[in-house]
Amino acid sequence: NAVSPIEIQVTAAAKSNIDKVEIIRNGKVIHKEEPGSWKVEFNCRDSEDLKKTALTSKHYPLFSYYYVRVTTSENGQAWSSPVWLDMG
Repeated sequence: NAVSPIEIQVTAAAKSNIDKVEIIRNGKVIHKEEPGSWKVEFNCRDSEDLKKTALTSKHYPLFSYYYVRVTTSENGQAWSSPVWLDMG
């Protein structure tokens, strides 16, 4: 079961400069960095009460997911695999 706060560590590199790195929780951007360099590393803490922002389905009563989206200066994009948190 997930407990707040959630610590997220991001490392990304690209062939061109990275314009934007976004952390997405349940489809919404919760944090954005704009490094302007080819490599970025940072930590982010999500202190939101996850029980209040959790999603539901017939298979899992309460869950959240996170992923990272990177956009480069040449409009290239990359996404991390999602990380699923079961809070049921």
